[in-house]
Amino acid sequence: MDSSRVEAWRPQPFGTASAKGIRDALVEPLWAGYRVLAFTLAGRAARLLDPDGIDLTDAYPGIATVVTAAGAADRLVLDGYVTDQATRSPIGVTGGEVPSPTAKEMTAQFFLGSGAADVMAGRTKVDERTRRSVDPALAQATGAIAFVAVDLLLVDDDVMLQVPLLERKRVLESVIAETELVRLTPFIREPLGSFLASWRAQGFGGLAYKSANSRYTPGVPNPGWATAAMPRR
Repeated sequence: MDSSRVEAWRPQPFGTASAKGIRDALVEPLWAGYRVLAFTLAGRAARLLDPDGIDLTDAYPGIATVVTAAGAADRLVLDGYVTDQATRSPIGVTGGEVPSPTAKEMTAQFFLGSGAADVMAGRTKVDERTRRSVDPALAQATGAIAFVAVDLLLVDDDVMLQVPLLERKRVLESVIAETELVRLTPFIREPLGSFLASWRAQGFGGLAYKSANSRYTPGVPNPGWATAAMPRR
């Protein structure tokens, strides 16, 4: 894949349709912070580009380093957010104070069932034992800011743009080892139930609705993606 062509990609904007009109939606909390594409290459810090093509790598050198370290592939392009929301203490409001479920737990429960380990033929799922600890000095240097991955555009030489979103998320889970500073966004299908209350309690002000079958069009709004304000109750 031509590197210059790949680095011309920009985050896919949300469409303008009503979120309730999105068919077969995967629902995520809407993260606050800087939306970027992270371009990783083994042995080098990731390059972070915002929707306008502005390079934020030098502004967040610690994040650029840990994103590359968390990857289980030589080359990745990730859509995500540079944000401090992911490092705040999770709060639950149903059945006492409980941490929000991880992206892995939610995906396994709602989508993959007992076959969660078989993500894609030829891909090896990241084992729990390979998860990397984060240098506390690095966390201090970045001000507890993390990278939250929400989508996957490329793995090595495999372009994922025409792969349905749900499958992209399955592969994303297999190629990123979550750490304190590199996270995967949780996502569920409606009804949102107690997850909605948990996300609201954690300070999220909105929701992202994305069609499970949607493809990715870099830099071009997708009518299968929409945002909505967080319901008050």
